[in-house]
Amino acid sequence: MNKIVVSVKAAPNFMLLLEFEGKEYRVFDFKAYAETKSGFPLEIIKNRVLFESVRIDGTGTISWDNDFDIDVEFLYNNSIAKSDSDFD
Repeated sequence: MNKIVVSVKAAPNFMLLLEFEGKEYRVFDFKAYAETKSGFPLEIIKNRVLFESVRIDGTGTISWDNDFDIDVEFLYNNSIAKSDSDFD
């Protein structure tokens, strides 16, 4: 996959609003994965400020101030498509 994240926003309930190249919008439920999948640091859902520090890194995916990142393919495959009007 050659998709990259061009925009990310932390939303309520530990959701991530993602815009991929080509104006493709998706929502990723970080909390659901952090609570059920190994490898996700629970410290991010225990600290709202840390969660909100999410940003695009230099590789076209996202990362946080604690240097945790998520593979762009994983984000894409485990997120739900939304219309751009859902992101206003």
